[in-house]
Amino acid sequence: MAAVQALNAVQVKVEDFFARTRLAAFDAKALAPISPSVEGYAALGTQVLSKEDAAIAALPLATVVADGVLPLGSGVNPAWAAAMAALQQHAVRPLLGELDSLSAAQWEQLKAQLQPCQAWLASFPASPLGEMGLQEAQALLASGMQQQLQDMIQHDEDEKQHSEHAVALEKLIRLQRDLLALLNNFVSFSQFYSRQGAAFQAGTLYLDGRSCELTVDVANPAAHATLAGMAKVYLAYCECKRGGDKRHIVAAFTAGDVDFLFVGRNGVFYDREGKDWDATIVKLIENPTSIGQAFFSPYKSLCA
Repeated sequence: MAAVQALNAVQVKVEDFFARTRLAAFDAKALAPISPSVEGYAALGTQVLSKEDAAIAALPLATVVADGVLPLGSGVNPAWAAAMAALQQHAVRPLLGELDSLSAAQWEQLKAQLQPCQAWLASFPASPLGEMGLQEAQALLASGMQQQLQDMIQHDEDEKQHSEHAVALEKLIRLQRDLLALLNNFVSFSQFYSRQGAAFQAGTLYLDGRSCELTVDVANPAAHATLAGMAKVYLAYCECKRGGDKRHIVAAFTAGDVDFLFVGRNGVFYDREGKDWDATIVKLIENPTSIGQAFFSPYKSLCA
């Protein structure tokens, strides 16, 4: 791991050095432009320098010559001397032997030998345990905490069936408690027909001098109206506003005249909590509300 870390620390800079030497070998005219200029050194000379300066670190890793070798000690950019010494100690010496410099071929050989470990470390997931030292890891393994953790996991597995039974029991208790209310609201509708206020009723709409108690909240009036028209009931979709809040409801008109119901007509809607909302009709599904209206509706359409 130390060898890969040392390689990673200088890889970009070493690749840059050998790319410069290959370019200089390709064309000697490129040597001067890709090497530090006298003017650049003159600018550095006017500053207070240290080996950690970014300006020094940006210089090539070593003197660039055509197809040159990379020194590992003397002749290395001082900003990178420590990193190159680490590369020599942890990677070059164990894998290539005692070398004072690296050729391009030796550099490629070194990379090839460390590539599997490099790839493995790159795929290693980020975790606080990634920085754990060997002694700390061994102490943790010897502490017995692994067995304690496995015992806790096994305990949770043993309790799994008990938890499933508890959930099933809760469902049974809720079903026993609420089954009658469910039947009265959504099967026999006794709560609705006895005017006790069914669970699905949103409130009461006051409009056109009458009250509509069969009102339902609607999330999407356009989608709801596609199937709601099959009920053959006169339906008024309303947009209700209260301050910055807005909701949509649909109200069923089951009696009385509907000549004065039209889009844009305003009313007042009281929800189940007694709060009042400004209601405006935004869509109508027209159907007769009585036998008389059904009889005269063809003639009204003809006159219209």
